[in-house]
Amino acid sequence: MIFPVQGTKQNPHLQMFEAFQSIASTGSATRGVQAKLDLQKIKVWLIQWSMGSEMETYVRIGKSILKKFSDFAHDNSLDDEAEYFPVLRIMIEGVIYSFDGPISDKNKIKIKLIEFSKQLYVDEWLQNAREDEYEPDMEMETKDAIERFNELCRCLNGTQL
Repeated sequence: MIFPVQGTKQNPHLQMFEAFQSIASTGSATRGVQAKLDLQKIKVWLIQWSMGSEMETYVRIGKSILKKFSDFAHDNSLDDEAEYFPVLRIMIEGVIYSFDGPISDKNKIKIKLIEFSKQLYVDEWLQNAREDEYEPDMEMETKDAIERFNELCRCLNGTQL
């Protein structure tokens, strides 16, 4: 193999690349060199694409779990500080822990899941405000919800989730 990559056999996209590579290496010398250069570009793209799609899969799974938990918390009136946020943290950390990729991608997943959780929290807060008040100040309620979310995240371990 010209461009060895660890774990090639487990990734179907890289297996496809290897098939292209073997086809290119059977042509004439000039065409073969150009084909190999083209294949190098294809391989880089495939690696980037497969990592990106794997990362997005983890984000989608994480969001699905967080949405279900948010619905459960709503239905069962979980206490934010004692019940909701500690479990939320464990769920996000579990998704990140299971992702076998670079730390930069783990951080991207974490940020996306926290932002999604924040939006779910704000939406729930605003729904409660509409039910509790006749005409709530939605801008102020949104600001309060975001501040409370950030405060509870910091309380869990002295840092953001």
